[in-house]
Amino acid sequence: VDASTPTVEPNYDGYVLTPITVTCVDDDAASFFAALPGPAGRMTSEDGTSFFSFTAHLETQPTNPVTISWVVPPTAAPVRTEAVVFPASQVYDASNWKTPVNIVVSGGDDLYDDGNMTFVVNWQVVTTDVVYSSLPLPAPITGTNIDDDDADLIFGPVVGIPSEAGVTAQFQITLTTLPMADVTVHLRNNDTSEGTIVTASPLIFQPATWSAPQVVTLEAVDDPIDDDGKAWEVSFATVAPGTAYHALTGLPDLVIINVDNDDAGVTVNVIGAAATSEMGGSFSLSVVLDTQPMAAVMISGACPLAAAPPRSEAAVAPASLIFTPSDWSTPQMLVVTGEDDDFDDQDTPFQVEFTITSADPIYSIVTVNPVAALNTDDDTASVTVSALTPTGNPDEASGASEMFEVVLTAEPTTDVTIDLTNSDPLEGTITAPASGALVFGTGNWAVPQTVTVVAVDDNVDDDGRTWIVAYSVRAPGELTTFGAVTVPPTVITNIDDDGAGVSRTYSLAETTEGGGTFDIAVQLDSQPTGDVYVDAVSTVATEATVTTAQLTFTATDYSTPQVVTVQGVDDFIADGPQNFDVTFTVTSGADANYNGRAVPPVNAVNRNDDVAGVDVSPSLSMVLTGPVEGVLSASGEFEVALASEPTQDVSISLVSSDPAEGALYVSGAPVPTASMVFTPSDWNVVQTMTVVAVDDDVDDDGKQWIAILTVQAAGETSGYDGFVTGDVVVENTDDDEAGVLYTPMPSGGSDLVVAENNTAFGIGAASATATFEVKLQSEPLVNVHADVVSFDSNQFTASPPALSFDASNWNVLQTVTVAVVEDYVDDGDVDVGVRLDLAALGDTNYNAVASLGPTVLCRNDDAAGYEIVQPTPAEVFEAQEGTVSGVLSYTIVLTSQPVGAVTVTPTASDVSEGTTSPPQVVFTPVDWDTAQVIEVFPKDDAFVDGDVPWLVTHAVVTADPNYIAASIADITITTVDDDVAAIIANTTDPLVLVEAGANRVEVEVVLGSTPSGAVIIPVRTSDAGECVADVTTLTVYPNLWNTPQRIVVTAAAQDGVADGDQNCSLLIGPATSGDTHYHGLSANTIDVLVRDLDAAGIVVSKISGDTSETGATATFTVYITTVPVDTVVVRCVSNDIGEGTVSPDSQSLLFTPTGDSRWDIPQTVTVIGVDDHIVDSVQSYQVVCTTSSLNDVVYGANPGIESRPVDVVNFDHGDSSGWNVRIQNSESRDDSSAAATVVLSLTSEPLEAVTIVGEASDATEAVVVGEGSSTTPLVLLPAQWKTEHTIRAVGVRDYELDGDQQYTVLLKASSVDPAYNNLQKSLQLTSVDTDEVGVTLTLPDEMASLTTDETGMTGKFSVTLKAKPPPGVLMTLAFKVSSTGEGEGMLQPATLTFDATNMNWQDPQVVTVTGVDDLGEADGDKQYDITGLLGPAESLAGTPWGTYSVPSVSVTNLDDDEVGISVSELTGAVTEDGGAASFSVTLLARPEAPVTIGLFVSSTEEVSVQEKSLVFTQETWNTPQQVTVVGIDDGEDDGAEGFTLHFMEAVSDDSRYRGMLPSPRELSGMNQPSSKVGGGASTEVLAAAVAAGVLLCALFGIWMYFRCKDKKNKKEESEQLQQSEVMMEEMTQEGLSKHTISTPHSLYQTSPVHLKPDFSLHSRGNSMRSLGGGALPGVGLGALGSSVKFSRQPSGRGSVRPMRSSKPVQNVSFGASHDASSRVSIDSDDDVLANTYGPLNSTFTGAVTQRLASSASARVRPRTVVPQADMMDVMPNSG
Repeated sequence: VDASTPTVEPNYDGYVLTPITVTCVDDDAASFFAALPGPAGRMTSEDGTSFFSFTAHLETQPTNPVTISWVVPPTAAPVRTEAVVFPASQVYDASNWKTPVNIVVSGGDDLYDDGNMTFVVNWQVVTTDVVYSSLPLPAPITGTNIDDDDADLIFGPVVGIPSEAGVTAQFQITLTTLPMADVTVHLRNNDTSEGTIVTASPLIFQPATWSAPQVVTLEAVDDPIDDDGKAWEVSFATVAPGTAYHALTGLPDLVIINVDNDDAGVTVNVIGAAATSEMGGSFSLSVVLDTQPMAAVMISGACPLAAAPPRSEAAVAPASLIFTPSDWSTPQMLVVTGEDDDFDDQDTPFQVEFTITSADPIYSIVTVNPVAALNTDDDTASVTVSALTPTGNPDEASGASEMFEVVLTAEPTTDVTIDLTNSDPLEGTITAPASGALVFGTGNWAVPQTVTVVAVDDNVDDDGRTWIVAYSVRAPGELTTFGAVTVPPTVITNIDDDGAGVSRTYSLAETTEGGGTFDIAVQLDSQPTGDVYVDAVSTVATEATVTTAQLTFTATDYSTPQVVTVQGVDDFIADGPQNFDVTFTVTSGADANYNGRAVPPVNAVNRNDDVAGVDVSPSLSMVLTGPVEGVLSASGEFEVALASEPTQDVSISLVSSDPAEGALYVSGAPVPTASMVFTPSDWNVVQTMTVVAVDDDVDDDGKQWIAILTVQAAGETSGYDGFVTGDVVVENTDDDEAGVLYTPMPSGGSDLVVAENNTAFGIGAASATATFEVKLQSEPLVNVHADVVSFDSNQFTASPPALSFDASNWNVLQTVTVAVVEDYVDDGDVDVGVRLDLAALGDTNYNAVASLGPTVLCRNDDAAGYEIVQPTPAEVFEAQEGTVSGVLSYTIVLTSQPVGAVTVTPTASDVSEGTTSPPQVVFTPVDWDTAQVIEVFPKDDAFVDGDVPWLVTHAVVTADPNYIAASIADITITTVDDDVAAIIANTTDPLVLVEAGANRVEVEVVLGSTPSGAVIIPVRTSDAGECVADVTTLTVYPNLWNTPQRIVVTAAAQDGVADGDQNCSLLIGPATSGDTHYHGLSANTIDVLVRDLDAAGIVVSKISGDTSETGATATFTVYITTVPVDTVVVRCVSNDIGEGTVSPDSQSLLFTPTGDSRWDIPQTVTVIGVDDHIVDSVQSYQVVCTTSSLNDVVYGANPGIESRPVDVVNFDHGDSSGWNVRIQNSESRDDSSAAATVVLSLTSEPLEAVTIVGEASDATEAVVVGEGSSTTPLVLLPAQWKTEHTIRAVGVRDYELDGDQQYTVLLKASSVDPAYNNLQKSLQLTSVDTDEVGVTLTLPDEMASLTTDETGMTGKFSVTLKAKPPPGVLMTLAFKVSSTGEGEGMLQPATLTFDATNMNWQDPQVVTVTGVDDLGEADGDKQYDITGLLGPAESLAGTPWGTYSVPSVSVTNLDDDEVGISVSELTGAVTEDGGAASFSVTLLARPEAPVTIGLFVSSTEEVSVQEKSLVFTQETWNTPQQVTVVGIDDGEDDGAEGFTLHFMEAVSDDSRYRGMLPSPRELSGMNQPSSKVGGGASTEVLAAAVAAGVLLCALFGIWMYFRCKDKKNKKEESEQLQQSEVMMEEMTQEGLSKHTISTPHSLYQTSPVHLKPDFSLHSRGNSMRSLGGGALPGVGLGALGSSVKFSRQPSGRGSVRPMRSSKPVQNVSFGASHDASSRVSIDSDDDVLANTYGPLNSTFTGAVTQRLASSASARVRPRTVVPQADMMDVMPNSG
């Protein structure tokens, strides 16, 4: 018992009553209740369409919460859940134990193909309730889950097409469901000859990665067979024992069709150049099949006949080739040989055509492109035109004629008429031929015909202008090429006497801006060839214009002046006088001399009439009053414009002198504008300047300011730069008034209320404090200080005590708080006033001003009450349930001190939304003013019930009547619902699908909260053409609101449109439901990117064939791969237009989405071969097609889509790399006297320079040289390919008797141009053998014969062979002396050998012939021959040498044996006493018969001769026979007596000796007296002796006379001879010194010639002596005949010849001279001059020694006249 209040009752307070025990008998039985459907109704499905539910609750209220869980145990391996229970558990407590809870069982989707599975739902109970924890569990609930998985393989589309060229294809294999074990997929290929499965088989899919596609790569097998379209298959088998994947049936076979890269065809390659010649030139074709045939293929080649005249240009051998399946790839050869058709049909193109015969169906229809070739013609027809003569240029001034000649280069078959055409009769005239045509027939085609031309004198400046004599050849019926001959025109340039020009005249070149003008007169200087336009223009159009802009001059009025008027232009600019030019442009479409010809401009000036200034209206010179602050007024407007046009923008800045008072506006602009701008285009457009007073909040009525205008035009050239204008003075009208404003404003009553004891809470409208606000009425000029004054400070106080106002806060309200003064006295309510005392020095409006403020009512009262501080915001959130402390709180406090405790109990109006804590709060008189906190706790539910407001009410328990009477407010709390009605779609898959692919995107859908009923959700995609969903509707039941339902999104079928990767959205909703929160809701959109497999592209077929330079075409087709959105243009272009171009009608093809030009209908492109004149044989090029489109962004992208290149082959036609060869002379001579000459040019233009070298197959027969004699290679530039060049094969002397030899000249070309590089040409030429069998016998000084003599003088001749001896034969040449020369000469050596190996056959071998002395045989000079015989005979037999006769050498051996009788001098003393003397007599030569010489003495009385006659025989002829003369003593003392021994003429049958007298013919001697004579002779004897002496003296005198005379003659002859010797020596020295060519000089002289008294000519020998010392070979003098005797008769003649004894190196002068006093003279006539001998060989080794050149002959005759000495010079010749 509590009896403590209000006062303690001690008797009852704390009294304890006795407890009362009560027993309650329970009637409740604890158990679990479940309402289940029957077994047939317990069906679920993995796709979520089937489920069942049951309800469960407790039968009794538990003492503690009971948690029941429903658990579905997983299946055996693989572990999976077949069912899902929602909710999985439920807590039953005292509040809900009997509320049935709906439990939903739905199927679990396990992704396995495991069939329909039975599952159980087990009960599990957790509780501390002793009753329910001990109850048995209900029986498990069984159900069946219907499977939605089907084990299968998904095959993706095949991407790509396998190609034998190496392109692979791929496809993907994916499982449809999760396998329970590894799945093995075996891949099988039914035709390994066609394709290969690159990916290793088998494929293994494991459960962990079952959904990952596996890629299978296929590859085509490259075979050599053309089997395009042949298919092969890939089949599949699965192995997965014990699972649904094992041995799947119905798997499709994948059919693959390869892209074949084998095209049945025939490749024909030209070996070398495809060129033949009418000389038999040929080329070869290599033929081979492109693919393996199925049967033998026979290819036949033939050359069709050429056009008229019909003729065959070439023949093909063999006629056909056969290829079998085993040798199809082995090339076989065809030879194409040119045929001579005898027509001048130029180089004729022809074709080698092919036909194919085969049982192979593919090859039977294959066609082979013909091979274009060129047969080189060896005939040429053309016309030659000579140059003009005599000057080459006709002169207009002189009118002289020029001539040239025209002639044909070949004979035509009919008349050829050449018509002459004059291109410009105004420039020249053809005066001859008068008919204007030249006619050449078969008889005069080679006779030049003359064409005469004359220049026409005109008035046109056409210097350098050419006119043309053109030729047109007519040859109707002509069979050669004359009908097609074109003759280059003869271009003639006249010498002109005219000059083009434009003249203009004018006076003062000045205009004015007022329109002043001046004139310019214009005319041409020469007659134009066409109309000439002279355009006149002013260079400154703003200053002047030309009234006549264009003048036209014709050929008839060119010299008539035309006037151009120039007029000034008013430009409104104050620019002063302005210079300008009048320029002239001359144009003429027909006369190049006038077209563009420069004309000097006319310099002119335009006078100005403008002044710069600023026009303002009204005038600036005024004071404007009346603008009201902040008000626009028309009275403040000024119009402004410029007085003249500026040259650039002029800005007039507008500035207020006091922006706080006034502003300037331009043209009504809403904001102040800093300036107005005048441009050259709007300078005279008026702009408005408005003057506006600024509302400044200051009480300053009547204040003035200035509007300042400033012109700004820096750089302006017409006067505005620096221009000064006036200003405007403005006086504002003010709209402000000084004062103080209060809030509230004083009303005269109580304006504010304050109450005592209520400082914190207030009562009614009153509180302990009150506020009012204060501001000034206008802006002060200085700070304003305001003191706040209370009229009764005992009632309230004011705070702050003072205020401050300035320019920044004068109009900002400032708060003044008045606070009641607590006096605890109930003194009633009192009104008290407030005043502001203002102070503002400097502002009279606010200084020393007292302003009355509002009145304050002060109440004195107390009131009981509650103050609750409401929470802001007053919200709690369901999700915050379970937090330890309150998530929201508010406070409660009392407003006055109570008299007792006050208990406040808060209560929630809806405990399902929230609760409060603590249960109650208590306020006492001590802590009544301490606020206490109430916490609020939210409750969470699973429903979308929105934000629910509920109240916290307060119950008060207190003994204070005031607080019982006082009301306490409720708190409104809102529980913010966190259960959002939402449809949530989630996926973890990549949001990418491949068009027609096997991959998919799985999306799971759940609700955001429990609905109140089923929610039906439609499912669709934004573009069913791109992606599709596997379901169209989802149904979500309340118990399965958070169980995910699956949507599978896959890509749609391939659409054929290259639309790129597309976004396809999965759209879920809007839902239909009885739950308004879910009705109409949609899930978030799932955006899926669908990869486009439809790649936009261009498909081009293979080319149908090859093109050729003959214009042959080929085609291919083209279409695009996807549907375009607009017309697509496909343009096809060749990458090498020099080889092929696309036909114009197929260069641009249109493809449309539909119609005849539909995108997938192939269209044909035609490719045409181009003839490029280049030897490029077979050239490859490509055609590429590109798309464009206006509206299809894919096909119209820049650049467009490009096709693969189409490979095309262009066969050359006539541009084969080769030679045009013309053999001018096919024979070369090995003596180099003639060379084989070949004229060549190229058959086509090379890409780069071609270097040609020639090489003879037999260098011993010929050497190839270039043009001239150059051995450097012949280089032909591309521009020279038609120019003929000469190559010569010069014969090489081989000295072999091999006859005329055929040899080959191989021309080799090298070039960067591959067509010409390594090109070769063989030419068959003949080396004419000029070698002949023979022996060359060379005599000195080209003498005809040799001379020797019996003294041992030799002669020499050299021997060489004219040709080599036969190979391997050591040839001998044996010389012998003919029978007539036996005993006359000896040969050394007598036998020579010649060997071809050591080449001595061409080295001279010298044979020396030595004269043999026959010892007295006076047989005279003997002429004989030396003959030779070649051997050995057996080795030379059968060779030219075997029958050759060696020429003989004629030799004369000069005899030194004279037929004569020689008598020696008498020796011994003949005395009368028997003394004897003797002499001997011999013959000088062997007699042919005995010679008897008789002798006698003249004085037989003095001497006696024992031998009266001497007989000489042939044996004793040279044995001296002694004749003894014995003195006879005559007995007289006669002293010494002379005697003479006389010889008689010889007697002999030898005619030579017959009658010959010995020499001397007599001998004289003295017979000396014996010693006895002087002893005393008798007188008679003495007398006789005297008589005899006188007689003897007489006889002796006579004898001495004749003897002395004879001696005198001999002396004269001897002196003459000596003088001749000296002169000969001097002559020889002079001659040799004159012609010596080496140092030191060696001077030679001949032996002197002695003339005997009988004038027989002798030589002292032919030895030489050197004046320089030493014996050297030289010259000897010998008689031309044997012992020439000269008669003493006038003109008796004899000859001597200088004999050369050695070989000179060059000619040497030789002379002879004689003494003028001698009796001989020397002729120097033609016989002498003709004897000129040069060197035999000019080559020597070692020191060079000067040798005498040759011999010359002179005839010596007895002197008859005395001529001057003659000098016989033989000058050096070219040898």
